[in-house]
Amino acid sequence: MLENRQGESHEVEIEARVALALARANSKLTGSEADIVRDRIARSIEHRHQLRTLSLENQDEPAHGFDLGFLSRPGPREDAP
Repeated sequence: MLENRQGESHEVEIEARVALALARANSKLTGSEADIVRDRIARSIEHRHQLRTLSLENQDEPAHGFDLGFLSRPGPREDAP
């Protein structure tokens, strides 16, 4: 079971998000569909928790390059139609 920063369970947040999702559904979900929604919400909260607890060092770089090459490319010509 996941816990927040204060050591409390995330069950309250999960149930609130499930209730919101069920309220927004266009039709009543079956029990198995509601279980799938709950599992996905719980997994999302677990992933969020894992990302928040991941420690990064100052020299850590992103996994992909950041290309600012578009800044050096010429823009549209003024005589273009």
